[in-house]
Amino acid sequence: MTLSITEAEYMATTQACKETIWVQKLLEELGYKQKKIPLFCESQSVLHIARNPTFHSKIKHIGVQYHFVREVIEDGSVNMTKIHIKENLADDLTKLINTDKFQ
Repeated sequence: MTLSITEAEYMATTQACKETIWVQKLLEELGYKQKKIPLFCESQSVLHIARNPTFHSKIKHIGVQYHFVREVIEDGSVNMTKIHIKENLADDLTKLINTDKFQ
């Protein structure tokens, strides 16, 4: 259970990193060379927490296991980038859209 939307998105980002790295390692074992993983995030708060490993009093309750995303950004295996809300195609499946856009 999370205490904020930012915390939930941060936890989801960590899970996405873990699963993507697993697939990347599998493909490398099969002989397919992989590039750095691009990870897109629309939450400026999540980007700030992930990119700045300093202690934040507002996130001290987040479990250590969720800070894995910081490690993979720091070691260069993941490139975390801000994506604008209008460019985030996943939002079309989770948020209300008007009739004009739907058609």
